Amino acid sequence: NVILLGAQYLRITAPVYLLFGVCNALYSCFNSLEMVQYVFSGNAICSISNLILSYLLIPRIGVIGAGISSLVSRIISLAFVTYVLFKKSKTAYSILDISNKEDTNLLKDFLHVAYPVMGHELIWSVGNNMPQILMGRMNTIATSSYGIAINLCQLLSIVQTGLGSA
Repeated sequence: NVILLGAQYLRITAPVYLLFGVCNALYSCFNSLEMVQYVFSGNAICSISNLILSYLLIPRIGVIGAGISSLVSRIISLAFVTYVLFKKSKTAYSILDISNKEDTNLLKDFLHVAYPVMGHELIWSVGNNMPQILMGRMNTIATSSYGIAINLCQLLSIVQTGLGSA
């Protein structure tokens, strides 16, 4: 039963992981440009919209409502971050800027730096998800306990990051 519910949730939330990656990349850019207020605002918008949508949808449609609220809140957050990137930031570039025909060295330099970073992130993402894959093969009590522990760990990580950035 738990596996079927998890499968329903995952079918809906699969795009969330891609959106989360894009948001985090943009948040890193904002941090490096000292635009941290937009990182906070984006996370706050995502969290508050997820909370409101979860409150409205979960009692009505259960796990599917939880998945929809996660997906919609991440889309809202990405829309906000994209708006900030193109309207408030002075650093928005496009692929066309990098692939300028007159300066082919820029694209080569970009790819020279980007390929190792993409490889690292691919390896990191597989390794980072391995505990969840292994826990998914355990019994319900172990999986539930791990879910609680990982959420607590993430909350403490947020506090640590906030204190370290202050």
